[in-house]
Amino acid sequence: MSTLDTRFGTIAYDPEQTIVFVQGMIGFEHLKHFVTVPSEEDDFLICLQSVEDGSVAFLLVDPTRYFPNYSFPIAEDVKAGLQSDSMKDLVVLCTITVHQDQSITLNLAAPVLIAPSTHLAMQIVLEDPKYSTREPLGGANS
Repeated sequence: MSTLDTRFGTIAYDPEQTIVFVQGMIGFEHLKHFVTVPSEEDDFLICLQSVEDGSVAFLLVDPTRYFPNYSFPIAEDVKAGLQSDSMKDLVVLCTITVHQDQSITLNLAAPVLIAPSTHLAMQIVLEDPKYSTREPLGGANS
């Protein structure tokens, strides 16, 4: 086990379980190594914590929890980059933003794909205009 100092305190993690982003998260391309930290308050929330910069973490959730019809095709180069043959082998998550007014939105336009079998991940940008970067929770999306 290793430890990491974060803005939330010191966390212990297994380096073998580190998730490696092929291209980094949008805006944080220089950070490639992350660990998932389950939320103690809500079991459906996942904190994606940077190993390289303890001050960087993202809050993620399965978007189908709120938008059951959320789906999109995955390009062959993305599957190859994640070393995955099928969408069913991937975990799809979206980032959550809590705004100053306490409203909460999901970024449905740029999901995070994680291949648990390879520990590789990638954030992709969808070109489908029906998905927003600031989709309010509780909104309808078909």
